[in-house]
Amino acid sequence: MSKFFSFFLSPLRCELCHQFVKKIPSLCLDCVSKLTVLPEAHCRICALPFESAQSSSHACSACLQNPPGFSEVMAPFEWCDAIAHSIHQIKFSHRLSLIEALADQACPVFAEWVKAYAPEQIVPVPLNWRRRLKRGYNQSTVLADKLCQLSGLNIPVVQKIHRTYRDPQAKKNRQERFRALKGAFKLKTPQVFKNKKILLVDDVMTTGATLQALSQKLLECGAQEIRVFVLARVRAKK
Repeated sequence: MSKFFSFFLSPLRCELCHQFVKKIPSLCLDCVSKLTVLPEAHCRICALPFESAQSSSHACSACLQNPPGFSEVMAPFEWCDAIAHSIHQIKFSHRLSLIEALADQACPVFAEWVKAYAPEQIVPVPLNWRRRLKRGYNQSTVLADKLCQLSGLNIPVVQKIHRTYRDPQAKKNRQERFRALKGAFKLKTPQVFKNKKILLVDDVMTTGATLQALSQKLLECGAQEIRVFVLARVRAKK
């Protein structure tokens, strides 16, 4: 009887629109259809979507002129309203279940791509301790843990990086973000990363300044190669 009442007290609801679903946490088919899949026409290095759908996969001008420290970015989705709403809820309304629901959608792409890369370490992009204390968690760490759990991959998630406090990056342009992030990361035990193939995990990639700064720091400490997985890639502003 207790299980019967438990079902009605905690019904199976979509994490975004609250329609009934078969399992939790998950998204209903309507909400899944609102997730914009990253188009095939995107930069083969930073995953930036190209304006023309006719473009073939190649390196964008920014990556050609200033090659980043990471060799490839994988993003199953492009930034869209559904992703934007989800990330806002995750960061500011403590909706951890939304991370799990999005990880569930991203897992097939993640598992296939990671299997081909075969990283030795997964490094979630760290938060400054003040921001993490205020939020209660680092969403990138939760995402990395959930993706590993869902895909059944036994890869260590390493959190030995300190991030110094910086003003919020959201309103800064690309160059301002790069300048602000200079010296932002400090490695507690740099030898841990030496000669390792590393996978960075973050929720969203906008300009790539944070991922570039962290990649450069890891390369300086002897990392062999760095690739990146994010849930969504933001299209360049016109």
